[in-house]
Amino acid sequence: MAAAAVVCLVGLGIASDVGVRRERDAAVEARARAEELLERTRRHGRALELFEKGRRALDQAEFAEYRAGIDAAGIARAVEEARPFLEEAVEVAPELPLGPYLLGRAAGLLGRDGEAERLWSRSADLDPRFSPARFELGRLYLRRAHQLRLAFAPEGDSPPPDASERPLLDRAAAELEAASAREASGLEALQRLAASAWLALARGETREALELARTGLARHAGAPGEEEFDLLVVLLETDPARRRDACDRALAIRPGSTFLRLLRAGARFRAGDLAGATGDATAALDRDRSYVLNEAISA
Repeated sequence: MAAAAVVCLVGLGIASDVGVRRERDAAVEARARAEELLERTRRHGRALELFEKGRRALDQAEFAEYRAGIDAAGIARAVEEARPFLEEAVEVAPELPLGPYLLGRAAGLLGRDGEAERLWSRSADLDPRFSPARFELGRLYLRRAHQLRLAFAPEGDSPPPDASERPLLDRAAAELEAASAREASGLEALQRLAASAWLALARGETREALELARTGLARHAGAPGEEEFDLLVVLLETDPARRRDACDRALAIRPGSTFLRLLRAGARFRAGDLAGATGDATAALDRDRSYVLNEAISA
């Protein structure tokens, strides 16, 4: 009997020790999770402070395109001011999609489309629901597919995409579909409508894309970014006068845009306005010499 009691007490002691160890292990694990959460919160807070400083400098660079007389060197200086903040933020919190997205914006402002594409792709990989990166990728692929063909095609309907353009249009559609998805986050109302219009363009639904662009102009008149819809009209409108009017409106809002100036140069060239085409092409070339075809118009 006494032996049985001893065995029972020993068993209870062992069970008690096991229970204590489990509680201790659980407490250690909970403390580790709390410390990890606290550290992640601290890192994210620091990264967001750096992102905000970098974003302000980037906004200054982007807003420079809305002012006449700002050259590419001025934009580059503003971008270089932003870059150290953004790079440090990415080091602090590499898991946040905002970092590579903003660095992609910086690269895009400098005309480094390949670098911008890689950074926006990394941002989308980190969070597939982060719409701003998917939106920019979609626009980038569309611009590659349409830029030369639409800028220099004869007046009237543009030719259908050829085999070399189709993969770019398909990639653009995939990115813009993701950007427009209901569960996606990060796009404002104007950008979401623009994404829908760009998506229709990528799918070849030009009539729907043009209607969405006109809706955007009516709904967002006077809002920052409204020239996005004028740009779509320039790419989609078949009437030469309306196309030139849309180009003029967009450039009145954003006179520093190389791409818009190049499009107007093409429209003027097709209309026989060689002096106007030369002026626009020269201005575009002065701002961004990566547009090699401007030299052909300016010659």
